[in-house]
Amino acid sequence: MKQNSLKNKVKHLLLELDMTQTELAEKIGVHKQVIANWLNGSRTPKTDNLKKLAGALNVPVVELLEEDGGGIVYEASGKGKLSELEEAKQKIKEFEEKLKFKDEQIEFLKEKVKFYERLKS
Repeated sequence: MKQNSLKNKVKHLLLELDMTQTELAEKIGVHKQVIANWLNGSRTPKTDNLKKLAGALNVPVVELLEEDGGGIVYEASGKGKLSELEEAKQKIKEFEEKLKFKDEQIEFLKEKVKFYERLKS
């Protein structure tokens, strides 16, 4: 992970929310030293803590992971750390495809209604 990006975002959000590191730690159920380690760049939050962190800061996880240019920068060490992110991306893609299919169904039904209305007249 580009820890600079995450730690700077968290620091900024703490200031914005007028929240201390201790308050944040209590909110997400970790020791205050864990927060300090994230903010000094010596540690990287695990996926479950990243979710809690985002929740406590009232932002989507992706906002913590994005660089200013919009690219995802989270590169956690360890097997499977990105699997949830990849799974979320896949679910978004599937949802978008379903929406597109629903739009196509709606258009088809509209055309069908028009057809029957023409037959009726």
